[in-house]
Amino acid sequence: GVVTMLCPPSPSPSAPSPQILLFSEPDFLGDHVAFEEDQDALPAAFVPRSCRVRGALALQPWSPSAPMGARSSCLPPSRFISSPILQFFSEPSIFLHGLECFEGKEIELNNEVRSLQAEGFNNHVLSVRVKGGIWVLCEHGDFRGRQWLLDCTEITNWLTYSGLQHVGSLYPIRQRRIYFRIRSRELELYLSVPDDVEDMKAGRVVVSSLSEQSSSVWYYEDGLIKNQVAPNMSLQVIGPAGKGAKAVLWSETRMPRQTWSIDSQGRIHSQMFEDMILDIKGEALALAQGLLSQGPQKWGVWP
Repeated sequence: GVVTMLCPPSPSPSAPSPQILLFSEPDFLGDHVAFEEDQDALPAAFVPRSCRVRGALALQPWSPSAPMGARSSCLPPSRFISSPILQFFSEPSIFLHGLECFEGKEIELNNEVRSLQAEGFNNHVLSVRVKGGIWVLCEHGDFRGRQWLLDCTEITNWLTYSGLQHVGSLYPIRQRRIYFRIRSRELELYLSVPDDVEDMKAGRVVVSSLSEQSSSVWYYEDGLIKNQVAPNMSLQVIGPAGKGAKAVLWSETRMPRQTWSIDSQGRIHSQMFEDMILDIKGEALALAQGLLSQGPQKWGVWP
């Protein structure tokens, strides 16, 4: 069998290193071994019976006899591997369907469910669509049994993928806050705001080179894109929504909430305004019409 440890990126250089401890007896008793990096193999005579994970890690055990993608609690491993989870920038959203190919009754969820049956849902599932976040789907209620770690994906046949026709419980992985810069891949300039932006009603967001007079450090929180120097403000569109509408920092209490997602291609999507993405107009941020835009709308997220 293989145990895979997935390590989210550290939010700062001073953060403690991720670590996993494997114990020879249940309830974290007996002998133990600790790892902070990749291990090709466990000690030959060591069989783990319980494990403790530190540093916001997700543990993925796997065995060749289990269906592809299956995960369970603590299988006796012969090999131990760690690898990073890619940072994700989207709010948790998952759809469970009663038939294959996303047909039949649909269940939309945004938060954990300890038991689909106990919450009144039909736990018969034959296809799964993950729209946002990273989710763990569990074979039984209370997050027990085999587990499957899913990022933004579409599974047309859950039975073929997992060997099951149901989902017992599920939950989204909550990531720690990390700080990053957002850079235009074409212009090689960064999204920035003035250092005194929090004293303004609306803060202008521009693309510029790095400067001591401005802040280009951002973070993602509950779907909001926020700047380090203005924690009570978030990136929002002002005026009539449409091509060319300006994006600025505004009080996060403004309703309705304007949330965003960043896809793997570097496009920043508005979740409020369908098919609209962030683009550059002059030196400022503005909306553009989705994939039809030919401007420098692809961004890189850098620590």
